Amino acid sequence: MVTARILFYHSIMNRKLVRFIGKWFLALSAMAVVLSLFILSMRPVGAVLPRNDLIVLQVEGDPFGTSAENVFIVDTRTLRTYPYHLSNTGHAPVFSPDGEHLAFITLEGAGGEIYVADWTGRNARNISNHSADDAAPVWSPGGKHIAFVSRRDRNRELFIADVETGEVRRAFANDTAPLLLFLDVQWSPDGRYILINDRATLTLVDVANGERRTIDRVDVLSAAWSPDGAQIAYGVMRGAAMQLLVADVAADSVRGLDTRLLVGLSPRWSPDSKALLYVAGTTVNSADIFSMDMDENFAHNLTSGGLSDIMPAWSPDGTKIVFASMRDNQWEIYRMNADGTNTVNLSNHPAHESNPVWSPDGKQILFVSARESSLRPGVYLMNADGSHQRRIAQVEGAVTVRMWRQ
Repeated sequence: MVTARILFYHSIMNRKLVRFIGKWFLALSAMAVVLSLFILSMRPVGAVLPRNDLIVLQVEGDPFGTSAENVFIVDTRTLRTYPYHLSNTGHAPVFSPDGEHLAFITLEGAGGEIYVADWTGRNARNISNHSADDAAPVWSPGGKHIAFVSRRDRNRELFIADVETGEVRRAFANDTAPLLLFLDVQWSPDGRYILINDRATLTLVDVANGERRTIDRVDVLSAAWSPDGAQIAYGVMRGAAMQLLVADVAADSVRGLDTRLLVGLSPRWSPDSKALLYVAGTTVNSADIFSMDMDENFAHNLTSGGLSDIMPAWSPDGTKIVFASMRDNQWEIYRMNADGTNTVNLSNHPAHESNPVWSPDGKQILFVSARESSLRPGVYLMNADGSHQRRIAQVEGAVTVRMWRQ
């Protein structure tokens, strides 16, 4: 190789030409490396997978997000895991409501591009198609559109892409103040509205005409649509105090629900939209789970008398609630009826356990446990009655269920 380079140099006898060729060679080599990394970053899941009994987990090992390698599929029958290698930005893929497709961001040139693929990552295609930075894709309820944030006109604005045709349009009817970087975008369950929370203003956008109205101008911690799309529950910071409120979309009105110390505020609507779960208490160490009856406008304390009770989640049929509790001086997974009766310890193990999630059919519960290692907790499955507990994956960090195919 050295001899060839010397012969090549002497045959040309021109240092300027050599430097010129060298610069182009390096530039082309760099482009090849970038292209190779881009192609590698878009690799789909390599295995042939069954269509059912699969869970897609995201593990966040640091406070700033997660790498693509920390999003993986778990086959709950064979317990094999399959990582996704789609995005080179560190953002997890976003699944369509039916779980058949996903959207992901890939860095190209000066900004991100949004791709859509089938749920395994195959057949990817670019739907944002612009040199500007595109980010934060969110599927519409029917899976036909994706809302995303783009800087294609310098300011950060909201756009809507037709998944089938690739047509892109502005979500707003007119130019307004640019969106902030950190925001939460949610479609209403009926697809008529888009809710934008940029931590300074809670805004509602009419998808049909692009008109938007302000619901509240305050530091909104979290927001959640009711399943019927009629109301929005959200928590706010007013000075040093937190408050839980509900906005009526049709009436364009807001009412306060609770002003006591709210803990880990993430309001959870019942499937029929008639009740709202949240956590509150006099101190963080004595938090209780409350259920607000939306017709009576009355909060029922479901777990009074114990230590900290947190992380409530409705069963798919709305008859049961699963939660994490310290009532036995260690974190355990409990289940109770929707009215707070018949409380049962499901996990019943000396190790700490938390983060319960119902399966779509309500027959299983996923949770995180340190029963095998406090340094590397495991993801476990059990039946809804607490039986057949088994580990399906080992993780390092907070776990989020991105999709569950049964």
